[in-house]
Amino acid sequence: MMRASFLRVLAATAAIAALVAAAGCSSRPADQPPLGRVRGKITMNGQPLPGVDIVFAPDKGRPSVGTTDTSGRYDLSYINTTKGAKVGPHKVFIRPAEVSPDEVPGEGSKPAAPRPVIPAKYNKRTELTAEVKAGSNTFDFALESK
Repeated sequence: MMRASFLRVLAATAAIAALVAAAGCSSRPADQPPLGRVRGKITMNGQPLPGVDIVFAPDKGRPSVGTTDTSGRYDLSYINTTKGAKVGPHKVFIRPAEVSPDEVPGEGSKPAAPRPVIPAKYNKRTELTAEVKAGSNTFDFALESK
């Protein structure tokens, strides 16, 4: 009798654990499209290009954005902490990073570093495209200032 009761409790505990694990391992929110992880490096005239934003814009849907680090490397974010970009074709825009409020010079602060000049063919009139696939993607962009 006591053994049957123990087995029922054990079975119930296992069922609850399975439900919690399934809920915690949800693949993605219902309204989120399939994503591919997108990373890469941006250079200008052969040199790493730090402090620029890169935007992957699909034909329809939310764009993904990243900012290059001091080595010119980026890692796109789809939304909040969700990394990646929508699977499919994208136009790619590269532009100087937006200046955050804590970078605005005040009394006694150092002047902000000059923002890089990005030719229009990489931003406003971009000629850059990328096809994001499921899984891991690497897109390096070698820009020329002329």
